[in-house]
Amino acid sequence: MIRKIIKKIIGTRIEINPIINPIQYETNKNSFTGNSLQSDNVLIIGNVAPIIEAAIQAYNHESCYTTYINKELIELSFSEIEEAGKEEIGYFDHIINIITVDNNSDLFINDSYNTNDIEYIIYEWLQVEVDYLVRNCKISTLHLVFILDSTSNIEIIAYSLRQMINGLGKLLLNHNIILNGIIADNNIPEDSIIQSLLFCTSKYGQVLAGETINLKYNG
Repeated sequence: MIRKIIKKIIGTRIEINPIINPIQYETNKNSFTGNSLQSDNVLIIGNVAPIIEAAIQAYNHESCYTTYINKELIELSFSEIEEAGKEEIGYFDHIINIITVDNNSDLFINDSYNTNDIEYIIYEWLQVEVDYLVRNCKISTLHLVFILDSTSNIEIIAYSLRQMINGLGKLLLNHNIILNGIIADNNIPEDSIIQSLLFCTSKYGQVLAGETINLKYNG
C-alpha cells in the first residue's frame, strides 16, 4: 500500500509551459531586441528627461509606439495612464518608470523622518500600473529604472526597492506581468542604461522576472 502511494506521488506528471516566443519576426539587423517589440505600445513615466528622451528614441527605433508622461514623484492615477493611451490603437504592452530622487526625497529631513515617503510613492505607481495591465493585457512587462544620486540614504532606498521588485515580481507572474528593475549610478552612460532597459523589455530579458540589474561605476 505504501509503495503504491509513493509510486503515485513520484509518477505524477507536471506539465510546465516552455519559455518560448513562437512569433516569426521580420529580419531587422539594426534591432537590439531581435525585433521582438515591433508594433508594441510603450508607456514611459518619470522625471529624468535626458534618459526618457533617449529611451523614446530607442523604442521608436524598435518600431514601437511610444508615449510618455512627465511626472514628478507624486501619486499616479489610473486616469493619467488612460489619458496617455487615448491616441494609441490598443493598450500599453510595456510600462517603464524612469525616476530619480533629490534631497527632498531622503529618508530624513532635518533629523526627522520624511513624511514624503519615496518608497510608498513608487509602490503606489506600481500598484496603479499593475491594475492597468491586469485589466487590459494578456502578457505585459513593467520596469523600474532608478537613478541613484548623492542623497545620504540612497543605498538604503535602493536596497528596499530591490527587495520590492523581487517580491512583487514573483507574485505578478501569476498575472502574466513580468516586473524587473535597473538601478544605476548617476554617472553611468545613458547608452548603458538604455541597452539594459531594452534587454529587460525584450524577449531575451523577460526571464528576469523579479530581478534587478545593478549598474555600478568602477572607474
